[in-house]
Amino acid sequence: MIYSYLDHLMGAYLNQDYDLSGETITDVVQCYIDSEGPEMSSGLATDCHKFLEETDIEGKFRELYSSDFDPSLWGITAKEFLVNTRQLAHN
Repeated sequence: MIYSYLDHLMGAYLNQDYDLSGETITDVVQCYIDSEGPEMSSGLATDCHKFLEETDIEGKFRELYSSDFDPSLWGITAKEFLVNTRQLAHN
């Protein structure tokens, strides 16, 4: 499955220069939502929802995004990140 909105969030916001968009994951995701607009926010929420249906969320997340973002470095799991991001994107 392709997660184009998550891909964009990871590549453009949650990369090695994440601190340009905020100090916390929530700050960075909120920056994405504020900057990219409602269509992108809705797409991000949908991507998170679909990702949460994966059988191995943690493994698939590592496979796709470990070169950009590792939620364990922030003390959370990929599942927690996806749930929180989906919630922010829905607001």
